[in-house]
Amino acid sequence: MFLKQIHKRLFLHGLLLVSVLGMTMAAAGISSEAADINLMKQSVVRVTMVVDKGVLDPNFKGTLIPISEFLRDIGVAAKDEPTGGTGFIIGNGKYIVTNYHVVAEALKYQKYVAYFKPAVVLGYNRYKTGKLIGWSDIQRKDIAIFEMDERLDRPDVTFAAAGMNVGDDVTCIGYPAVADVEEVWANSESSVSSGKIQKVTRDENQTRVYQTDAAINHGNSGGPAFNSKGEVVGITTYRKSPNFAAVGYMRTYEEIIEELKRANVPFKQGDQAQQVTGPVSDGAAPGKAPWYMNKLVWGAGAMGIILLGAVIFVVSRPKSQAVSAPVPAAKPGPRPAAQAGQQPNVQPGSQPGASQQVQPAPTPSVPQLKPVLVGLNGQFAGSVVELGVQAVILGRDPQQAQLVFPSNAEDISRTHTVVKYDASSQSFLVEDRSTNGTFLVTGERLKPGEVRRLHAGDRFYLSDNRNMFEVRLENVR
Repeated sequence: MFLKQIHKRLFLHGLLLVSVLGMTMAAAGISSEAADINLMKQSVVRVTMVVDKGVLDPNFKGTLIPISEFLRDIGVAAKDEPTGGTGFIIGNGKYIVTNYHVVAEALKYQKYVAYFKPAVVLGYNRYKTGKLIGWSDIQRKDIAIFEMDERLDRPDVTFAAAGMNVGDDVTCIGYPAVADVEEVWANSESSVSSGKIQKVTRDENQTRVYQTDAAINHGNSGGPAFNSKGEVVGITTYRKSPNFAAVGYMRTYEEIIEELKRANVPFKQGDQAQQVTGPVSDGAAPGKAPWYMNKLVWGAGAMGIILLGAVIFVVSRPKSQAVSAPVPAAKPGPRPAAQAGQQPNVQPGSQPGASQQVQPAPTPSVPQLKPVLVGLNGQFAGSVVELGVQAVILGRDPQQAQLVFPSNAEDISRTHTVVKYDASSQSFLVEDRSTNGTFLVTGERLKPGEVRRLHAGDRFYLSDNRNMFEVRLENVR
């Protein structure tokens, strides 16, 4: 009897210890889900536009300076001097996402735009440059993507797999302007502002946005907005006006992901899952937490301890002396025959006695898309031309062009630009055949005879930006 009491006490103490350890580890596993602000800040960078000073003086070749300094050196008085904003890292440190308006202010200086490069600010007069590879302009999503010339050894962000609701907590990280002095500006740390989602809505361009009371100021543009798990749910874009400082707006993560897919850029989304839309870089993503900080490891450890407690409980139970008599197994007998006119209970199309096969769920229908060329302003504003197998020519020659400009449009060549849809890659091919040039929306001029591949939503113009067109993929109604 005495031994049984000791046995029972040991079991109860052991069960209590297992319960405490299990709850402690489970709590640690839950707390590991909480967002780490310092880890989040490592994925956020300051973004600006720079230029090689060697353009002005060969003695300074290789010296990068902000374009604001470059414009002052050449005597250009910029009304809205480009100062930069915020961005965040994706694609194994190889790509940066920011707002288009962060870089667009520089693109309006078309005479010099070929020399300008987007860059990440590492410190005063220290930059890593890249090239713009995808964008949706201010009138649409206001998102830009650039590819770094050298990979940043810092962690990527992870996008959320589900949206936000009104009342949810949100954290915005960015670089609001702290001073007009370049040295102070460049070396300042990122700022964190927290708030809640006030509204889930769409703006005047029908782009999905979140309204928040988190502080969004000049310089925050292009920065990430995180949920409570440290996943990106949006990109901080604008506030309504100076009179509404507490009302800011963020483009949602769905809008960003659409642009990443168009640009064929890899990204991470969801809990531990990586969705890749482009080539995968070798090696593990930088900044990955060690294995012992993984919440799955914590959870497995807690489950292991609970399972160990269950085993101890079973082993420590006193064995019963009573032994039940074995129940004789029933002898197999003949199966009752189906009555006349009664069919065996089998599924249509299957053989009696055969195992039933699970029918696959029907494949959802894929929406049909049609490629179109849309005129945005000028002579063909509002015009929509469907692009089929044959190329569409824009120019003044009515014998060759399908979009015919007036004969007095002297800046347009007889056969100015050729546009064709490539169904295999769902992209568009634009070829320049003009004298005065075909330009991308960034101001880059295509070389004569050059064929450039564009994606749905990209824009180009003929001679000047008063002849702007956009290529799109629209749902077939």
